[in-house]
Amino acid sequence: MATNTRAIEIERIEISDTATVFYIDAYNRPGNWISIASETYLEGNVTGKQYKLIRSEGFELDKQINMPESGNVPFKLYFEPLDKKETAVEFVEGHNSGAFVISGIQLKEKEVKGNIKCHISGTVIDRPQSSRLMLMPWNSDTRVYPWISIPIQDGKFDYTFHVDVEEAYDLIFYDERIQGGWRPISFFAENGDITFTLFPMDKWKENHISTNAPLNVLSKAYKEIEKTLSSEFDFSSISEEMDKLWNENRLFSDEHKKLQEDINKATPEERDKLYRLQNELQKNGTLVELKDREKIWQKYGVGNGGGGTFLVDKTGVILAVNPTAEQVAVILEKQL
Repeated sequence: MATNTRAIEIERIEISDTATVFYIDAYNRPGNWISIASETYLEGNVTGKQYKLIRSEGFELDKQINMPESGNVPFKLYFEPLDKKETAVEFVEGHNSGAFVISGIQLKEKEVKGNIKCHISGTVIDRPQSSRLMLMPWNSDTRVYPWISIPIQDGKFDYTFHVDVEEAYDLIFYDERIQGGWRPISFFAENGDITFTLFPMDKWKENHISTNAPLNVLSKAYKEIEKTLSSEFDFSSISEEMDKLWNENRLFSDEHKKLQEDINKATPEERDKLYRLQNELQKNGTLVELKDREKIWQKYGVGNGGGGTFLVDKTGVILAVNPTAEQVAVILEKQL
């Protein structure tokens, strides 16, 4: 299906011998308006016939309808009955330039593709402005990726989708997206049920995912470990001290300051070489001890070598040099 708008979403279609009923959700920022022309029609893909709009229910045609706080208005549109030959239709909102057009609307249920069935549902807390979620693969560009729209009704949502492989997905609140800043809720699409409890953006840390699906269980455990580590190893005091040293012009050694002066005095060619070296050192994470003044490498047994791997605690104390994964696990268990 192709469209030039995400302001309206077709929830479902009912076909009978007397009418074709479109159940539609309109979306926009609260207070902004949306309009549907009475000249709206459907065009069949097989016969090429045009089917006129008979009436609307829940939405006044040819009028600018302002959006409520939820940013959502549900309504129905009744069209003339379709020829039985049609398999798809095009929705055209009148003949004016800028009219909504939705092409390739299939009249039969789509064939299920993907052997992994993921069912997501959830509760949305204290978000009266949220009426829609966007579903897409993890870290996709919301401007160009054809995301799936999931309606939120009475603070609840429910959706089932199929995928070929287990992979990460994002849920994004549409109201956050149109405001230009959002916090995605990430999870793994896998067989089973995944239940969400979602809060306002300023309480995003309270968002909760409940499931027995293995990848999401592992992801949750990882996030708990990450949360524990961030609380146990708080580097904010180090950052504050660095800011203080920077403001007092004491953050860098005299050798570093001299080197920076030399860079500033160098010719463009020399400066380019120095900057390339500097970038390479930063890229490789290399530490350089000028003039071997503190004998750091000899102290920790890596003299005349290419460097080493160090485990450092939150106070800056080196706990281990070149530790194995098992040694790291033992040390962290003691530290935490």
